[in-house]
Amino acid sequence: MVRDSEAAFGGQFVWAMFAGSFCAFGKTIPQPRLVRRFFHKRREKIFLCKDAPKEKVTIKVVGRLSHTLPGILRSPDPCKTLEIHFTALAMSSDIASLSPNSMAPRLTGTLFTPERYQFHAHLDSTNRYTLDLARTGAPEGTVVVADAQSQGRGRLGRLWASPPGENLYLSMLLRPAIPVAHAPRLTLVAGLAALDAIRETGVTEARLKWPNDILVQGRKLAGILMEMAAEGERVRHVVVGVGVNVNGRAEQFPAEVAARAITMADILQKRIERGIVLARLLSAWEAWYRLFFDEGFEPIRQAWRERALLTGQKGRIESAQGMRQVTLLDLDQEGFLLACDREGGAPFRVLAGDVLLTGWD
Repeated sequence: MVRDSEAAFGGQFVWAMFAGSFCAFGKTIPQPRLVRRFFHKRREKIFLCKDAPKEKVTIKVVGRLSHTLPGILRSPDPCKTLEIHFTALAMSSDIASLSPNSMAPRLTGTLFTPERYQFHAHLDSTNRYTLDLARTGAPEGTVVVADAQSQGRGRLGRLWASPPGENLYLSMLLRPAIPVAHAPRLTLVAGLAALDAIRETGVTEARLKWPNDILVQGRKLAGILMEMAAEGERVRHVVVGVGVNVNGRAEQFPAEVAARAITMADILQKRIERGIVLARLLSAWEAWYRLFFDEGFEPIRQAWRERALLTGQKGRIESAQGMRQVTLLDLDQEGFLLACDREGGAPFRVLAGDVLLTGWD
């Protein structure tokens, strides 16, 4: 099991993910929980040989032992200096900005509160984890954030590359009192919130693409995945997952997506603190979500249309029915895409499918 912890270093918090066991006085201590316990007890003297994301480093902990390590030291001498060496995975220091302590002052709304916020160093999927929480009665406004995912998912079961120390992966649990037919509109609400956060952080050229993407220069910067459970015709709960490519470089992504991806760091030519982007996204979500319930879908639809790559865009739609070359026209009253064939003709409604804005062949 991989666990997370934090250490004071140079006046800042640096996080490390423990990998495997460590040694004290020549004895192996395989339980990560003991590492974490000791680490939290002795923060003041931590020396990192290297602070580079995704590289293994040696961490040397020097301090006075103030408690017993079961099975290792039964009667520690409180005056004796303990020195422990172990190997860890170095992470960029902004991981601390996602911790509950760092996020608590930023969660000032009524929906997303510090008590409903969870951070994990690693999950298979934030959406899957949050769906499990939903089934066990977790409240609306529960937010699950992970530094890395091993099985991050996009639409249509696609892999969402989720390396540690770089990007933003989160899921929000909602329990809206709406009909099942209206649930897809929440994907558009999530797009507006993510776009606001991205633009406020400096990527002002970002635009929405139906139904769930944010693009810059024709490449994907962020994506949204909504999953739902219902009781009859009413929504029981909705989990909205958001992935934002914040740091790193597009060429670091898997080869099959690198050419279609872009990061905020690519655009702004600097690293961005993920906690700032997350706080802005959650604040924007709360505002748009409130508007959705107070004034209905129409203000959401109009705001989305103004911020989207939409009317007049040329490309193709790929769906279970095949591929069609189209011109995009508008967003209809229900939030579905309106398009017409390349040759013109009557507009038709797109209920599902991939919209690729690549022009016509």
